[in-house]
Amino acid sequence: MQTHIFYINTDGAANMFTEDGSAVKLDENGKAAVTVDFACVRCHETGDLVELGNFAKNFHGTDDSVSQLEHIGLNPGLSGNWWGGSDRSGEGFLVEVANSSGALVLIGSFYTYDPDGNQIWLIAVGAADGSMETDVIFYINDGQKWGTDFDPADVNQVEFGTGTFTFPACDVGHVSITPNATFMGQGYGEIAYDLSRDITDYKVACPSLVLD
Repeated sequence: MQTHIFYINTDGAANMFTEDGSAVKLDENGKAAVTVDFACVRCHETGDLVELGNFAKNFHGTDDSVSQLEHIGLNPGLSGNWWGGSDRSGEGFLVEVANSSGALVLIGSFYTYDPDGNQIWLIAVGAADGSMETDVIFYINDGQKWGTDFDPADVNQVEFGTGTFTFPACDVGHVSITPNATFMGQGYGEIAYDLSRDITDYKVACPSLVLD
């Protein structure tokens, strides 16, 4: 579509034309705007209009009063390696945000250590509901054996505790983890710290448009 209208109305339910379809609708300031269905759907055919509208808001970053992901929220562009900086060197997170059965979810793998210094993995799972924050449940697995003795029937998934991931921008985040009473009794305590990209040249589009 070619147009001389330079503004996009990011309301996914908005109509670009007057009720009789004879003219472009003007706002209270006499300004016309292209709606999301005309501006975005031609290229992003499977995109939901609400999602496309959120992606279009502050697209060029001219409003510095809001964070980078204020309107978009958690998105697949956040997938990658994250860590707590040099003070937490030796542990970190593998984060993936992806569509699962039509819903956006965050899966995080936390490589860290138990109170005795043994290396462990915690797995976090939570819904990515369009905000910059998600509450997750952390799990820890045991029962498996190395190599040819591995049997998926031996996997024992135990709930470790709860946590929260927050990503206000594509290169900064925050995590908090609260072990449950069982693991608190084993010497684990609450932790919380800021996150940054472990690999800064990550070559992924963030924010990304989430399409099926």
